[in-house]
Amino acid sequence: MGLWRTLSIRIRAVFDRNALNQELDEEVRFHVEQETRANIARGMKPEDAARQARMDFGGEQSVKEEYRAVRGDSFVESALQDARFGLRMLRRSPGFAIVAAITLALGLGANTAMFSVIDAVLLRPLPFADPDRLVYILDQNPSKGFFRFTASPPNFLDWRAQAQSFAGMAATAGGTLTLSGSGDAQRLKALFVPGLLVELL
Repeated sequence: MGLWRTLSIRIRAVFDRNALNQELDEEVRFHVEQETRANIARGMKPEDAARQARMDFGGEQSVKEEYRAVRGDSFVESALQDARFGLRMLRRSPGFAIVAAITLALGLGANTAMFSVIDAVLLRPLPFADPDRLVYILDQNPSKGFFRFTASPPNFLDWRAQAQSFAGMAATAGGTLTLSGSGDAQRLKALFVPGLLVELL
């Protein structure tokens, strides 16, 4: 069964259930009548032929239920029943409904905020060309238990003079700034970079 046919049947199952059930009844009746005619052609009496046709076809209700399950009616029907039951329960317990709505709102807000952070930090590429070629180098002194610290100016100058694998090297320094203007002043973390680093980016 194609996708569009499946969707159209499921939509009809929601809005035009009686027509679908009538079509299903007619189809089952058609198959039973066809088998009855075949039994009569084989020499059986009409009443015996009809009884044998119904036995060969199986229980009509079970066949209808199987067909509805394949067609997707059971999924649509159960979803509608669950929605009706949920709405009835919320209407009976307004306090619970308010708590559930607040919980959903907080959950959606937290997920939206987390996705915004992850998108900005991890998913979105850095705002310059070839960000995968940018590296951040730290110094270490394992003998004294220091494994990650900013290099001293003499060490940086030695690295830059001897480096052959980099297009260029630049040092940065961190600090804080006070942003003032209209409204309250704010303290912001800042990174001081030389002109060479801006040119490299």
